[in-house]
Amino acid sequence: MKFTSVIFIFISVILIFGGVFSMKYARDLAGNDVLIDGYSWSEDGQNTQNLSLKEFELTKISFTLTDCDIEITQTDKDPYVELVNFKPNTYICSTSTKSLNISDDISIADYLSFDGSGVKFSGVWQTLFSEYNSRKYKSENNSRSVVLHLNSIDDLKQINLTLTDCSLKLHDIKGKGDIKITADKSEIELANITSTVLSLSGKKTEYSILNAEAAKFTAELDSGLFTSTSINAKSIELDFAELDATVIKPVFTDFKASFEKGSITFDTDYDLTCFGRDLETKNGNLLINGANSGSSFKSDKDTVYPAFIKIDTKEGDIDLKFGDLIIITPPAEGEDPDNGNAETPNP
Repeated sequence: MKFTSVIFIFISVILIFGGVFSMKYARDLAGNDVLIDGYSWSEDGQNTQNLSLKEFELTKISFTLTDCDIEITQTDKDPYVELVNFKPNTYICSTSTKSLNISDDISIADYLSFDGSGVKFSGVWQTLFSEYNSRKYKSENNSRSVVLHLNSIDDLKQINLTLTDCSLKLHDIKGKGDIKITADKSEIELANITSTVLSLSGKKTEYSILNAEAAKFTAELDSGLFTSTSINAKSIELDFAELDATVIKPVFTDFKASFEKGSITFDTDYDLTCFGRDLETKNGNLLINGANSGSSFKSDKDTVYPAFIKIDTKEGDIDLKFGDLIIITPPAEGEDPDNGNAETPNP
């Protein structure tokens, strides 16, 4: 080996060790991983990144995530989003004054984006340091999570969530925007939701809903489980391939449910006479207040009802339970409300 080659190798080694020492010294001076990396490391080896949304007036929220625990809720404190165990250069977290986008479904094009919407390269040091910490701590809890707290959704027009192998808790979101959730092999929990449109879809997913209000509610599921209590919507449409559904205390004008294979338990506080009905099961039982009513029932087409129920299943049972409350139709325009009909909310 030539003498000059030996000299250059020696200089390279000095530069490498000098660089490592300088970076470590600078990190020790900073005293806070957030100042250098943009995220912090806990003692058990989990990294956390926090992003304040105080200066944003969000109109659109979009998540595309796999294998992640997600929580979205409304708060009276400053809004923020927290990401746990998202490794550098493996996801998108882009914000503008109007939108928030978080995604781990990335391609080569996302690494080449120059408009701020793609992957933000974190640098060689952050990437290597993340791998080092992952091996150093050997944490048993490597599960990823996203926590989004919003303090104002008056201007929020859209929430789009595309999830696979995820758990979602969407709580206390009350606004006029549209909410659309597509979930595969996931567990979805919705509580105290108000929107203009609430649309659910997916397969092998469990949906649990408590207190949801929308002008239109739709659910199109391939398989899984569907349980709801207190859905209030003018139109409720359920289209299921193969699953069992439980619908408790819905409030509606038009209710439609269709099953390829599956059963439905439907329980309302209102009396049977309040509803027009078109009910049919080709291979199963039709139960009305516990009594076997054959396989189909269709109400008189010429009679006007305050609300209508249409349910059909090719294979499965239909079990309907009615209460004793009466839907009183509001008086027509110009009609004296004291002359027979008292106004009450329509389902």
